[in-house]
This record gives sequence, structure tokens and C-alpha cells, in this order.
Amino acid sequence: TTGGVYNIDGWAPGQQPTEFPDGVGIYLESGDVIVNQIHYHFDHETPPDQSTIVLQTATPDEVATGLRRIRGSAYTTPAEMPCTPEEIATGAPLCDRDAVLVELAGLYGETAAYLPDSMIRGCGGQLSDYDQLDGTVAHSSCDLAARNTGTIFSVLGHMHEFGASYRMTLHPDTPDERVLLDIPVWSFEWQLNYTPVEEIRIERGDTIRFECWWDRSLVHLEEPRYVTWNEGTIDEMCYSSIRVIPDP
Repeated sequence: TTGGVYNIDGWAPGQQPTEFPDGVGIYLESGDVIVNQIHYHFDHETPPDQSTIVLQTATPDEVATGLRRIRGSAYTTPAEMPCTPEEIATGAPLCDRDAVLVELAGLYGETAAYLPDSMIRGCGGQLSDYDQLDGTVAHSSCDLAARNTGTIFSVLGHMHEFGASYRMTLHPDTPDERVLLDIPVWSFEWQLNYTPVEEIRIERGDTIRFECWWDRSLVHLEEPRYVTWNEGTIDEMCYSSIRVIPDP
């Protein structure tokens, strides 16, 4: 785009269309190019794609009065879920993390092999901080700085089918701690953009803690494998986004 690359919107199972408040929107300039990426997952057949995109646009008069440009930022947290000791004892080759990274590179391109480690570096940690299991459950936590100032419009947490619980916390471990999103029982089928019922301000640089829990027992795998961050449904993510309405 003429204003740089940025995300307009996305969809995951359970989501409804996004509608912004009056006087708020996303600016598209003449000549901007919209790239639409769709992930397919077919077990048995590939039916015709019937996807559509509908954009609601402001009138020239509304634009002339000055619209506030909503700001959205994505935040990523490592996703590492090793095999259980019992699975490792079977000698399954894909319980080896390096073997999984080689497979991911073959499926999705060389960049896929570097994504898991880049997520860890982004949180200032190392693999040993994340590759632990409590029974069949893995946990990931990352404190990141907010990128925009204003009033929170919506928050989103995203995982795949191993997802068990999710939490997003503003000002963690302080007297001002506030849980922005808490999903104690995660479902892949209802991944919503949640709008706060009260006005919540956020300042650029504020600390936000993103936490994800996964449970290996939730998905049956024909062959045990180390699960890490990537695009496939049998891979995992701990992806979050926050949309902020800037001050007038």
C-alpha cells in the first residue's frame, strides 16, 4: 500500500463481520493493493471456494469530516510442545524438533523453519524456557510492549486445535493489573474479536502479557510429533492482536 504493509482484517472459525464505531475506519488510498491469503484444510475432498469479502465504505462527506484511523497490532508468543516421555520412547522420528523443522521447510518454505526460533528471540528467551510439559500440557508466556495509544476497540487470541486456555493481561504483576481476555476453555471453533464492555485506555509502551496453554491429549496424532509454531492445523500458534482507537 501507499502507507506501508498492514493488516486490514482476518477471519478464524466463529468470527462475525467487523463493524467499527461511527467516525472510525481503515484508510485505503487510490492504488492500494489488497492481498487475500486463505488457508485450506481438506481431509477428504476439495469443494469449490465460495469465499467472499465485503467492505463497508464511508461516504465522501464522512471522509471529509475526518475519520480516526483505527490502529491494529499483532503480537506473537512462542509455541513449543514436545512429545511426552511415552511418545519419545516409541522412537517416533518427528518427536525430534529438528526433524519437524526440516519437514515444515519442505511444506511451507524455508522461512517456516526459522519461525519458531524467531518467536523465542522476540520474547527474549531461549528454547529451554518453553519446551517443557506438565503432564500433557505446555505453557508459553511473553511480555511485550503495546505499540499504540488510545482506547482498546477489540482484542483477539488465536491458537489451533491443541489450544487449551488463553489469557491476555495489561500491566501484569502490578497494582494496575487488568485481564483483557481470559478463555479458560479454548475452542478452535469460536475465535472471536472481543470488544471491552468498559472503556480501557492503553499507552504505547505499556506491558502486556500474552499466555497460551496447549494440551497434547486434545488431538489424536497418527504419528507422535513435536509441535511448534507454524501454519498447519497440526502445528500451533500463540497469536494475539489488539485494535486501538486513537485519541481525537
